[in-house]
Amino acid sequence: MKTLTFGRTAGVLVLVHTKAPPDQAEWEAYLAEVVAIRQASKVTTLLVVTDGGAPDASQRAQLARAYGDDLTVTAVCNGSPVVQRVITAVGWITRARLRGFAYDDLAGTLAYLGVSPTALGAITALVVKLQRQINARVVKT
Repeated sequence: MKTLTFGRTAGVLVLVHTKAPPDQAEWEAYLAEVVAIRQASKVTTLLVVTDGGAPDASQRAQLARAYGDDLTVTAVCNGSPVVQRVITAVGWITRARLRGFAYDDLAGTLAYLGVSPTALGAITALVVKLQRQINARVVKT
């Protein structure tokens, strides 16, 4: 069973996790996408929606290497105290502007990311589509 999936729209990279920790092969595919996007300068913001899954210490180190000195604005929708601690750890090892939000606060999350009102529908639709692909709990929209 897949543990994560990702996609992008309207200048936002969307990463969706299930409750399970990321599978290493899926994590590496995501990191390859991050590197490709950074090289092409196509995305400036990252939206993570997790049902509880979070990268382990080794994966967080890989993430830090993938992001390098990038100052990507990142928002994480979650409902887990464990994920909140991971958000703090990722903030320490990357230079990303990073903030956590309640799982169902997609509107607040997108406002923090500075998403234009015209892009809200496309991003919300992508989040729900990705969640359904991996059988993750769907956020309330």
